[in-house]
Amino acid sequence: MYEQTTIREVLWKKHIRHRLLKMDAEEALTALLEWLERAQRDPITAEIIKCIYGENQHADAPVRIGNKYHGLLLRNRVGIPAGFTKRAIALCALDDMGVGSIEIGTLTPRPQPGNQKPRVHIDFREAEELFIPNNWFGFNCEGGVDEPVQRVQRLWDELGRDRIRATLIWSFGPNKTTIDRFEETRDLQLIVDDILYAVMRAMPVLRDGDALQFNVASPNTPGLRKLFEYFGDLLPAILVGIQAIAAFYHMANPPAVLIKLSPYMPEDQLRQVVRIAASHNEVVALEAFNTTVDKDVREKYGITVPGGTSGDGLRNLAQKKTVVLHKIIEEEKLDIDIIGVGGIMEPRHALDRLAVGVRVKAVQV
Repeated sequence: MYEQTTIREVLWKKHIRHRLLKMDAEEALTALLEWLERAQRDPITAEIIKCIYGENQHADAPVRIGNKYHGLLLRNRVGIPAGFTKRAIALCALDDMGVGSIEIGTLTPRPQPGNQKPRVHIDFREAEELFIPNNWFGFNCEGGVDEPVQRVQRLWDELGRDRIRATLIWSFGPNKTTIDRFEETRDLQLIVDDILYAVMRAMPVLRDGDALQFNVASPNTPGLRKLFEYFGDLLPAILVGIQAIAAFYHMANPPAVLIKLSPYMPEDQLRQVVRIAASHNEVVALEAFNTTVDKDVREKYGITVPGGTSGDGLRNLAQKKTVVLHKIIEEEKLDIDIIGVGGIMEPRHALDRLAVGVRVKAVQV
C-alpha cells in the first residue's frame, strides 16, 4: 500500500499539469464531484471505481475514537475532511473508494454565498515539489443546511441507510451575519441558536454511528475564531441543545461530537479549550488542525494571497502543534482522542501524524 505512486508523481506529469492544474481550483473541484456523482449512478463505472480504489485489505480496518463513556467507530483511519464535498455530493463514489469517514460541510443554517470568487489559489512549485493551496471560501453554503440534508435523504430513500459504510461527519458553523451580530452584542445565544438550528435540520438523516463537528476554527470568517474565548459557555449550551433535539427524534443516544481546532491558538488557549472539550463525554475527538494564517508560514513560503494555507505549507506546523496537543492531553490525563488534519498528502505523512502518540487515532487527507 505504501509503495504506490505518490500524488506528487502524478501531479508533476506534464499532461496532467497542463490539462487540469491550470483550471480554477474551485471549478475543477466542482467538476470532479459532479463527474463522480454521475459515475456512481452508472453501475459499470461505479464497479470500476470500487475495484480500483476500494477493494483492499485496508478499507475495512475499524478504529474506535472517543472516551470510556462515548465513542465513534470509523471504518478505517483515513477520512475526507470538511471542504471537499461541502454539499454531500458523490458520497457513494467516495465510499466505494474505501475511505473511513466523509465530512460534509462546513454547513451554515441559512444560505450564504461566501467570499467573492476566485477564492482558491494553488501554488505548484515543481522544482521544490511543493503543493500549497490557499483558500478563502468564507463558509460558502449556497443551499444552507437544507440542500445537503435533502440530498442525503434522497440517497437513503433510494438505496437505504447502509449504502454508505463510511462514517458521515456533519460539520456546522454559524452564518457570517450571525457572527457580525455577535460582534455587536456579545450575545452568545445567537451562535448557539445558529448551530442548533442546523443540527435540528440534519438530525433526521443522521444514522447511529454518524457524528457532528463544530467549526469555529476557520480563519476565513472574520471574528469566528474569537468564539474560542467563549468556549466554556458555548460548548455546554450547544451540547444541551443537541441532547434535547436527539430526545425529540427519539434517538437512544445523542451523536458523538468533534471539535475543529486552529493551529494559530497559543498553547495556553489550546490547553483551556482541550480541558473544556474533554470535560464533556459527548465530545470524542479533536480535529487538529484547520488551515492557517500563521505569519511565519506565510513568510517562509512567500504567500501573498489571502486565506488559510494548507497542503505542504501547513504540514510542519500541524505536525508540531499535534505534538503539543498530545502532550497537553497526557499531562492533563484527559480522555479524548485526536484526528490529524493538515498537509497529509502521502502515506508517510499520515504515518508521521499517527506516530505522534496513542491518542492520534485517525487522519483526514
